Amino acid sequence: MVIEIKKLEIKKINTVKKFVYLLIVAVFVSFGCRETVDIEIPENYEKADITGITVYNAQAVSITSSTSIANALKEVVVILGITQDLANLKVSLTISPGATVTQPLETNIQDFSQPRTVRIVSPGGSVENEWSIRIFNP
Repeated sequence: MVIEIKKLEIKKINTVKKFVYLLIVAVFVSFGCRETVDIEIPENYEKADITGITVYNAQAVSITSSTSIANALKEVVVILGITQDLANLKVSLTISPGATVTQPLETNIQDFSQPRTVRIVSPGGSVENEWSIRIFNP
């Protein structure tokens, strides 16, 4: 009986030792995983450009006829295919891969009777461009 009790005590001690060991390993692993990694984006991907634009009327029909994207001027000019009320248009932009629009256009119908400005930021944030969007009737 005494031998059995000692065996149980030894098993308990071994179980506690294993638990403490696993706890120590878990602490070391969790602190080792807290290292931050800085991702460097290649310079040729650091672009904040508009690469395409589609204009829709209030009925969600594409009405873009011709588009001119001037990267040097950061300006987009769109000539519509048919005469439209410029105050009731919706625009869909295509931008550089990974870039974000920080001064966005509305997602609903908006007024383009005057030029609109949109700000685009490159994936790494090192390039930020303000683009002017001008839309004209034919």
